Amino acid sequence: TDEERKAYPDRIDVRSGLDSAVINQRLSASQGPDAAAVTTDTNLGPAELAKVGSDKKLAARVGTGHFGYTNYIAFNPKVKPFDDPKVRQAISYAIDRSSVVNAAGGSSLAEPATTFLPERDSFGHTPYDHFPAGKTGDAVKAKELLKEAGYDKGLTVTLTHSNDKDFETSPEIATAIQAALKKAGITVELQGLESNDYSDTIHDAKK
Repeated sequence: TDEERKAYPDRIDVRSGLDSAVINQRLSASQGPDAAAVTTDTNLGPAELAKVGSDKKLAARVGTGHFGYTNYIAFNPKVKPFDDPKVRQAISYAIDRSSVVNAAGGSSLAEPATTFLPERDSFGHTPYDHFPAGKTGDAVKAKELLKEAGYDKGLTVTLTHSNDKDFETSPEIATAIQAALKKAGITVELQGLESNDYSDTIHDAKK
């Protein structure tokens, strides 16, 4: 309220490159300089969310909710077998959305998306699902599409993901996708990469 002497911080100390588990532990402990620390770069897993829910003081300091963006599996349509729309559709049907949401931290942090727009009225979202597979996927429909595409005996694909625990393509999410696609006859070989290698790889048009 003092227009002449504003209570600005003397300095802002920015730390980067810390493991998400270390960040969450330090924020929870709230000791020394960490008592005034904040982060927007980490997500809480199911175990951490349970801890927050049972600690009123900690819960008062944690912001939960859905972010205004959508994460999705990106295919290179110029590379087999993803050059066939039926294969891409089969993978969409095979995904167990509930399993992926749980791997992402649960329904308090994520929700299944069926369009590029997140489910927010302010973004102009309109409910639409071109490949209705339910909450746990439709392995039967996925197998039918694979057969039509000439892969009646199934196929093997590689899923590149980041090794970062708090990333949208974390190992937990990749494993959930791997398990779901296996039910449809799709063997997923996981390729976990560190941050820099991951970014370089997914932006390589030849892969």
